[in-house]
Amino acid sequence: MATAKTLTDDCLWLAQAAVLFEGDSPVFDASVVKEWIGNVHKWAYFAGGYYTDVREKERGLVLKIAEQTATRAAEMLQSVPVGTDFVGSEPTQKFQSTALEIQAIWSKALAIETVRR
Repeated sequence: MATAKTLTDDCLWLAQAAVLFEGDSPVFDASVVKEWIGNVHKWAYFAGGYYTDVREKERGLVLKIAEQTATRAAEMLQSVPVGTDFVGSEPTQKFQSTALEIQAIWSKALAIETVRR
């Protein structure tokens, strides 16, 4: 039986495949990215003991996804309300620093793209 750590490692491996994030109809479109980040956000409050390593792996996973989708930063910032649709909930508080890192990745990419134009 797969453990949460193993599944997260497998997902992180999958997130390395840039082809899943590219093109006009990427496998990881905004709705999939929103779902993945939402799932990590949802479970953020399970953070002690065994889950400490799992949550850190999940954090790495969503940051990798943010990096892979940075070429579509405007779409991501508009479509993926990182942490904002769960205001006041415990997961939001636990997920806040990760949400800020995701937003920073996309905001930086958008700023670079804007300057290039």
